[in-house]
Amino acid sequence: GISFTYAPEKGFTATGALGFEATWHPDLTAATPPSAKASPPVQRDFSIKNLERAIQTAIRSLVKGRGQGGWWKDFRGLGGMSDAWVTAYIATSLAEAGTPESLKAAQDALHLLQNRRGAIEVWGFNFVMPQDADSASWVLRLSQALGIDPTGRLAFATRFLQDRKNEDGGLATYEPGDAARLSVFFGTTALAGQCHSHDGVTAAAAGIYRLAAIYKDYLRNRQQPDGSW
Repeated sequence: GISFTYAPEKGFTATGALGFEATWHPDLTAATPPSAKASPPVQRDFSIKNLERAIQTAIRSLVKGRGQGGWWKDFRGLGGMSDAWVTAYIATSLAEAGTPESLKAAQDALHLLQNRRGAIEVWGFNFVMPQDADSASWVLRLSQALGIDPTGRLAFATRFLQDRKNEDGGLATYEPGDAARLSVFFGTTALAGQCHSHDGVTAAAAGIYRLAAIYKDYLRNRQQPDGSW
């Protein structure tokens, strides 16, 4: 676009701006001209040294990615941006990395989570959203990765997940009976699908030693012939 500006001492001036967006043209990329030489394959170094360097870089990036309050933030849902769920998820990976820096960040995250909500309530997607099984699973996965026995509130969360097994053997983010209440609260049925058993949510809980026997059969039955879910 072009904009015009007038000033008495300078007269008219014009400013132009050009905008563009990328567009894929398959007819231009489908064939390579005969004269064009193929690029040599990229040589990737998968040595242990390079892999360790990549892991350390990822750890530093994640640790620096926390907000001022110590939480990680994720995509925005109906109830706002995630902090509790994604903090537990990332901190679990950092705990499993096992370096002093990553373990310290994971321990700090668990401390934050332990002080979020009451002693007889598990965790939710964020401070606003109701408690859910997916968030509870990842907090327990985090404590497990840190070698912490589930006592107190963690024991309560374990019982919470034990009692949430659906008739089909799986686990849902929210209980099936919560669908109507969530629809009224948010004014949409968008969360109704999260009130049914989900492979990913069930798998998160099955990764907890004390819950593996409860949910493993559901996951085995859901596995596709090619081995995928």
